[in-house]
Amino acid sequence: MIRIGFALLVFAVAPLAASEMSERYLCVPEKSTGFYYDKSASDWGSASVEEGARYVVEKTLNAGYAFSVSRIGKSSPEAFCVS
Repeated sequence: MIRIGFALLVFAVAPLAASEMSERYLCVPEKSTGFYYDKSASDWGSASVEEGARYVVEKTLNAGYAFSVSRIGKSSPEAFCVS
């Protein structure tokens, strides 16, 4: 089974530093739910998403994307946003 995961998170968002207010944000999910797509069954299913994890959303130099989303404590981004 191939899983493609998506997470919908409600964040409490706060700038990390006043000088970087529009460049970097700390996000702490207050509520969360997740979904995955099972290609073999051609259907969506529910998936658990860990609450309490903290993320940093910041501008990225990665071509084609405006922002990256990284979990604090991980070395590489978990997601990218186009705008």
